[in-house]
Amino acid sequence: MTVPAKPRKTRAVAPAAPSAPTKNEGFVEEFGPTDFFDPVIRIELKRAAVWIGLIVLIGLIALLAQPILLIIGGLVFAAMLDGGARLLGRVLPIPRGFRLAIVMIAAIAFLYWTAALTGTQLAQQAAALQGIIENQLFWVERKAQEMGFAISAADVKGISSQILGTVGRVTAAVSS
Repeated sequence: MTVPAKPRKTRAVAPAAPSAPTKNEGFVEEFGPTDFFDPVIRIELKRAAVWIGLIVLIGLIALLAQPILLIIGGLVFAAMLDGGARLLGRVLPIPRGFRLAIVMIAAIAFLYWTAALTGTQLAQQAAALQGIIENQLFWVERKAQEMGFAISAADVKGISSQILGTVGRVTAAVSS
């Protein structure tokens, strides 16, 4: 089954000079595939421009994600400091600079307390992770031997030393 072609718009070509007769006076030229006067080509160019723009935008967002997040985080932190200073202004009739200093000291104290509390818990959990991984590796070894796999203790020791070495580096990084 063939699809009939759409009729294409045409434009008349003016003769080169009125005094010089041409052989092709009745010639009508059609739009070419690279001609931008064709409405179909214009629509497709607009679509392509939108897609290209979208791809460029996504690429820029991926490339600039960290600076954008840093700027947004700074704006949020500044808004929190300003809001805290305004809130203290309702209670304390002192200059804005002092209220802002009180809010900043309170924010730093809160961050220190949070890091100290979670840091000790995180270090304890990282230390416990090493024991859990050892137990899991020995459990996997027992299950594999029960199923008939020939696994030697040296193989398990080698794998466990590699994994525990990685966990040890993670524990050292967390504890520092």
